[in-house]
Amino acid sequence: MKVISVMSPIQARFEIEMGRCGVFLICYRVSALAADELTTLFRRHCPQGQIVFVTELPGDERVRMPAEANVAVSESSGPENILRALGREPNTNAVA
Repeated sequence: MKVISVMSPIQARFEIEMGRCGVFLICYRVSALAADELTTLFRRHCPQGQIVFVTELPGDERVRMPAEANVAVSESSGPENILRALGREPNTNAVA
């Protein structure tokens, strides 16, 4: 799996517009307005892609999950739960 990490909504927009599709992880720390704009842009450029909204606390997803997001997971639940939420099992043989 190739991971592209960005530090700003502008960088995220650039990567999305370049057609880098797959799974889009967006964090609760991104403003609600930017999150809605980026998820809408991602859905337009990557209609088959999946959007994961990472919340601060379990159950927090109802607060401000972007409408285009497929699933929400708590940041405290760890990366394995992100994979499970996407219907994929974590590779237990992976080396970190």
